[in-house]
Amino acid sequence: MTDWSSRPHAAAALETLGQWPNLVDAVEELSAEFGDDYRDAVERYVGRIGPASEPKADESAIEIAVDGYIEMTIDTLRLQAEYFRTGVFSSDPTEFEAGLHDDPELMLERYLPGLYLAQVFWPNHYRKHRWFADNYLPLVAADHRVLDVGTGPGSFGTACRANTDDVVFNDLSPHSETFVNRVYPDADHNFVTESFLDADFGGLFDHIIFSEVVEHLPDPAAGMDRLHELLAPGGKAFFSTATNAAFYDHTIIFETEAEIDDLLDRHGFDVLDRQSVLATPGPEGRDVVDINATITRR
Repeated sequence: MTDWSSRPHAAAALETLGQWPNLVDAVEELSAEFGDDYRDAVERYVGRIGPASEPKADESAIEIAVDGYIEMTIDTLRLQAEYFRTGVFSSDPTEFEAGLHDDPELMLERYLPGLYLAQVFWPNHYRKHRWFADNYLPLVAADHRVLDVGTGPGSFGTACRANTDDVVFNDLSPHSETFVNRVYPDADHNFVTESFLDADFGGLFDHIIFSEVVEHLPDPAAGMDRLHELLAPGGKAFFSTATNAAFYDHTIIFETEAEIDDLLDRHGFDVLDRQSVLATPGPEGRDVVDINATITRR
């Protein structure tokens, strides 16, 4: 068992999670695997998540946030199990998105806290953030302009602000801005709350964060063309998606890594660096594999 007692903040974070024993056990296992970097991440994420939710009479802010993460995880497991069993993804993303983006309770108490905490509690998501920090973030310089598409909980864009002040956050939901401002209150965030397919961003970007975006778009091909259009010549994008991943608001499922490679090639992108992470083994080779890549326009 990891000795958290020598790290007071980490111990406090773990104590906060104490009423969810299964979650504590998962944190212990991952801390043994990843070491101090992971424990530091737990400290940061659990320490910041409390203010992201408004407390209620019978629940603290952290309880609301963690319950939201648990609910989102259960939904993900249920939808993934259905897809593995049937080979068919049957959710209606249009109907889900219509109620999701504008619903403050869903967004601020379930979806955004769930996505935020999954970045440390889901091993594949934690690996993605480590890969981003080690391989993509060092490419961002002080004079670079960054666009974070589909900001969600804001972790990628706020990480880029350590290197440059010129970061534009973009999300369909106004509640993304609320969440980011609560979790990262130490800076002003330049938000554009509009579809990135239509928004006027006032020029090109040296870097674009395009993480888990393409599978949510009503027209993935148009989204890839828009990404190409907004990325400056010589610019670099952080691109991530997954194979065989089923969730409410996904509009497309890639069955193989080759399909993702073909998508990038057809829309004029070269892959400079990439990582493949097995997230969940699936039946008949339908594994969920996370693809994280640095890409540039050809």
